[in-house]
Amino acid sequence: MNNTIKNVLPRAVELFCAKHLIANAIEGYGKGVKKLVWACVFPINPESYSKAIDALAALSKDCADYINQIPNKRWATYAVPALRYGMVTSQTPECCNHALLPARALPALQCLKWTWNYTMCNHANRTIAAAIAEGDLTPLPASKFAAVHPLPMQY
Repeated sequence: MNNTIKNVLPRAVELFCAKHLIANAIEGYGKGVKKLVWACVFPINPESYSKAIDALAALSKDCADYINQIPNKRWATYAVPALRYGMVTSQTPECCNHALLPARALPALQCLKWTWNYTMCNHANRTIAAAIAEGDLTPLPASKFAAVHPLPMQY
């Protein structure tokens, strides 16, 4: 399967879903690691990642070792060799799972078409929103920044 994807989509970047990676960490090391593993996902440089993984290791060295054995270029924001636009989960499969709820009663090909249309419309809407966004940030990070730092957004 991987060779087929590489042949058909040679520039595709294969990534792991952070949500599922964290679910695996919780299953193996307990709920207490959840916030610290999430903190390892978002750093935008190696130094910030090191601080996050060190904080995780202080709580659970075994969990930090588990996270460190997974190639960072497959899930950690700072190391991923592609733009992620704030997405750290496997959005297409997650969209498909969500989209299938109202489409389950349809025949298989109609269900597939419905799911494809739903996913592509979702993606197109996000792409359009990012393209027309003012400033250096796409809408999701901009909204998070504005929520934390509302005063600078006034100027």
